[in-house]
Amino acid sequence: MQQFREDSTSYLISGRSVDNGASEHGERASGAERAAKRRASDAVGESEGQSPSDAHEHLARDWRIFQAVESGAAEVHWSIWETHRPVVVLGRGNRVDDWADVSACRRDGIEVLRRCSGGGAVVLGPGCLNYAIGLSIVSRPQLADVAASFRTVLECLIVELQVAGLMAAGLADLALDGRKVSGNAQRRGRCGLLHHGTVLYDFDAALADRYLRHPPRQPAYRSGRSHQQFVGNLPLSGDAVRRRMEAACFALTDARRRSREVLRAAGTHA
Repeated sequence: MQQFREDSTSYLISGRSVDNGASEHGERASGAERAAKRRASDAVGESEGQSPSDAHEHLARDWRIFQAVESGAAEVHWSIWETHRPVVVLGRGNRVDDWADVSACRRDGIEVLRRCSGGGAVVLGPGCLNYAIGLSIVSRPQLADVAASFRTVLECLIVELQVAGLMAAGLADLALDGRKVSGNAQRRGRCGLLHHGTVLYDFDAALADRYLRHPPRQPAYRSGRSHQQFVGNLPLSGDAVRRRMEAACFALTDARRRSREVLRAAGTHA
């Protein structure tokens, strides 16, 4: 197993190597460019306009969304994606052995990745929609407050998902009937923030019990429950969840009037 370093773009557990030298435009980056990206990010970029093929590439795109709003290159940016094979994703500060069952992941060939944001470890897979929203704090100063920024996003999701009984739980979750159906995390800078999370609609919670350890820290409403007892699903189809999450992202970013050419050129939604 590779040891994670803050400047690394490698998998924590992987059966394949990753080329960390691709630039934003698909060309070989200079040594200085690669060093700058390694210092700043936990993910490698892919060529503009490509459709990411796995969770590692999607997480790289999340990082680029953050870079865009933090640098001022964009005021808003969003992306929605799903992976069709299970993968463990750790929070930025998680120790792998504390959060993941490394032996089980190795046995089953499950990749363990690290995202650029905080929060705890999760298992992504079929039935789990993932989304990322980059927002400028400069043009939206109300988002400078951490709790207010989480509340802004989660309240919008509640409205757009249109599920009776769906509510915010703790700082960063959405829950239905006391069970977590969405977990969220942020990466914050001086000028922008990345808010990304999961929305579960047909997710096999047994995967979390299989590949994750019981979390070292947890929200009070969890009450010590196992992953399988704690995690639930929205009573929606995948198509319905995607449509409603797209509406939520548009509402949060006020992006309805932006051109389709910009969306296609960026490979994400802005």
